[in-house]
Amino acid sequence: MTEPLLEVTGLTKRFGGLTAVDDVSLALGAGEIVSLIGPNGSGKTTFFHCVTGFYRPDAGSVRLRNGGEAQELVGRPAHVIRAMGVARTFQTREIFGEMSLMDCMLLGRHTRTSTGLLGTVFMPRRSRREDDLAREHAAKIFSIFPGRFGPERWAEPAESLSFANRCRLEIAIGLMSDPKLLMLDEPAAGMNPNERAELMETLRQIRDLGYTLLVVEHNMRVVLGISDRLIVLDRGRKIADGDPEEVFKDPVVTTAYLGDDYDVA
Repeated sequence: MTEPLLEVTGLTKRFGGLTAVDDVSLALGAGEIVSLIGPNGSGKTTFFHCVTGFYRPDAGSVRLRNGGEAQELVGRPAHVIRAMGVARTFQTREIFGEMSLMDCMLLGRHTRTSTGLLGTVFMPRRSRREDDLAREHAAKIFSIFPGRFGPERWAEPAESLSFANRCRLEIAIGLMSDPKLLMLDEPAAGMNPNERAELMETLRQIRDLGYTLLVVEHNMRVVLGISDRLIVLDRGRKIADGDPEEVFKDPVVTTAYLGDDYDVA
């Protein structure tokens, strides 16, 4: 790896006497799909919250390289971190169900536009041009999901979507901000095998378009199907980091998932 896109050093988050993330350090290279895995309660979502500004860590550094010098993310609010180039999804599908699909996408573009309240109301020429460009960008992002979000559906309310399509829409909204890093929290949850296979192909395509992805996922078929590298957490600590096949051969990882009595051989 050359200069890392994201570098996390000594990240720690405590809740009273519970240390949810314990001195975690890792690095992500540009253009990777890295899966962050571990048993339930291992600190994966808390780690996401710390990186994206929803929680302030008790210790550690999170630095994002955006073209040149790396910038510190710790201490910045979530909307600023998004504007700096880190977008994310959530375990629960965080969309505005009453809004149309296109309006949801335009909302995801707000960190890249300058139109304020008055511009939205009166729509001067500059604001109209900005809106047109945002809609063109949304159409390009929608094309990553063929057969799912054609122009005939753009005016539909988001709440009309199936569970799997809500997941796809949330990923599309994340891409609207042109992120350097897209962080996905359990994107395959609730999907059937065919939907998971389609999702895997979509995530690989997104990676091939130049995006970097950090994925929390429990479905090991998905993990092995998309990941360039695995990072494993257990009880808040990093216990493995490397090639997926080698990580799954690690007895420390096997014990964390299956217990001390599991026969690694």
